[in-house]
Amino acid sequence: GAKTPFPTPPDIVPAVPKPPDQTASKKTIREGEALFETHLCGGCHGPGLDGSGAWTVNGAVPDLRYAPPEVHQQWDAIVLAGTHRVEGMLPFGVDMHFPDVKRLTVSESHAILAYVIDQSWKAYNEQQSKMGVEQKGP
Repeated sequence: GAKTPFPTPPDIVPAVPKPPDQTASKKTIREGEALFETHLCGGCHGPGLDGSGAWTVNGAVPDLRYAPPEVHQQWDAIVLAGTHRVEGMLPFGVDMHFPDVKRLTVSESHAILAYVIDQSWKAYNEQQSKMGVEQKGP
């Protein structure tokens, strides 16, 4: 057999894109965090939104902190209507029995988005701090 070890590819984590402005209250962000857990979002996207370490495409589960602007713009269509169902994202705007979760309202969906934006700003600011750049977000 071969004696040369297979090379390990380097872990390359891309830059966190600048998130949209946070317009939600701290109460709404906390509500979004609770809904993220009760609606099993962490089962795919990971606790604390740590899905895969980077935004991914073509079937991989995305780390929502890396969501590009179009995901924020299409949030309700993705989360409530299930426009990404073919990629495995369930429509949470309808009652489901497997998994057994109560459907989300529009305001609940927006609360989860507020939590995502909050966590995105934390990741963005941490990245900027490591680069020695002045932080701009919440």
